[in-house]
Amino acid sequence: MYYKGISMKRIDIIIPAYKAQNTIIRTLSSIAMQTIVDQCFVTIVNDADGIGYEPIIKLFKNFMDIRELTMSENGGPGVARQVGIDHTSSEFITFIDADDSYEGSYALQNLLSEMDRPQNKTKAMCGGNFLESVHNENGDVFFVLREKDMIWMFGKLYRRSFLEKNKISFNKTRSNEDNGFNTLLILCAEKEEDPIFFDRVVYTWHYNANSITRINDYNYTYNANIIGYSENMTDAIFRAYKQKGATEKIVRKIIEVMVMMYVLYVGTIEKDPRYIEQNFNACVKYYNNIYKSLEGKVDEKGVRDVVQFHLDRVASNLKGFIPKYTYLQFMDLIKETPFESQE
Repeated sequence: MYYKGISMKRIDIIIPAYKAQNTIIRTLSSIAMQTIVDQCFVTIVNDADGIGYEPIIKLFKNFMDIRELTMSENGGPGVARQVGIDHTSSEFITFIDADDSYEGSYALQNLLSEMDRPQNKTKAMCGGNFLESVHNENGDVFFVLREKDMIWMFGKLYRRSFLEKNKISFNKTRSNEDNGFNTLLILCAEKEEDPIFFDRVVYTWHYNANSITRINDYNYTYNANIIGYSENMTDAIFRAYKQKGATEKIVRKIIEVMVMMYVLYVGTIEKDPRYIEQNFNACVKYYNNIYKSLEGKVDEKGVRDVVQFHLDRVASNLKGFIPKYTYLQFMDLIKETPFESQE
């Protein structure tokens, strides 16, 4: 059993970690330099790496309140984050990966200050910008600025009371679980609770060739990604619908996800044909489990308008090649495929 207790701190910093002994000192150093480190409680969730972080924790004991929780079996970063949520109790929660760092000493203070503004007292989450460190084929390093991102966990501060009220939690998938968590939050948020962002960089996503998303020459992009995306969007939509019903926000998300499934699938055909069958099956499964329920219940013109909006929005994903199928051809193909054969 992990001791949860009653926290006197305002922010729980949760770090999922698996064999991160070579990078986590940088992460913890960026926490130690925060201007409000005294208002933070740090929990490293050891995802059963068989090594542990006790010697490293001893280095930082004088700089912050920190502990390690060790899982009995490996569950992936989403499961590790959920263990951290379930065994902490501060008013706010933030996540940082064990190979990343906060950008500057005021990162957490800026996030907390935004959430403390009177007009933001009901907001579910506040996010800042983050930098993604990228290496090209020559080994050169450059940074990509990510703004108003609701896919990754990076640079965000979550209100615990909102998560608890709406039963927002990670599932047990190992791909796109952060996207699923954030999507569920968006779908459950009322207007006065909608996430907010401010225009400052607060987090750096460091390049790690062995990370889940980058290992084996980005194999993740066309292998695990589309299946994880489908599973997490299905989970988020189901859970949000159970709480909120068929709101306009949820209906639009259902259509948006179908468009993204199309984009990911035609990208697979062009860039990594090894995964064509498995990714098409994921599209068929999403259509039958989620999207099909809209047919005949939503105005067709409204659907077409939403589809076109999202196709225009993601047009850059289709640059450099001519898709084998148009969106309408893709949908016809999906509808013609017996669902039972995909089980």
